[in-house]
Amino acid sequence: MRCIACGAVMQLELVVPATVMRARGYEYRSFKCSCCPWTERRLAFTPQDTSSSDEPASARIEPKLVTASSKDVSASLRNWARAMGKPRSR
Repeated sequence: MRCIACGAVMQLELVVPATVMRARGYEYRSFKCSCCPWTERRLAFTPQDTSSSDEPASARIEPKLVTASSKDVSASLRNWARAMGKPRSR
């Protein structure tokens, strides 16, 4: 990265995680010019692996398998047929 004031190379001075962003991976990077006293601060995104979560395993939501019984299915089909039959009869 080049300095806006003099055109010299800027060096990375400080990296601080951004706490204002809800998503992980954002950080503030401070750069300092190698020739003049110019400093610049930029918001940057660094992709992170989401599989290594900081949450404990108990806090994660596990998907549950829901199976319908044959009684539930037949009742649903009867209700569907009744609902579709009403508009036709009018």
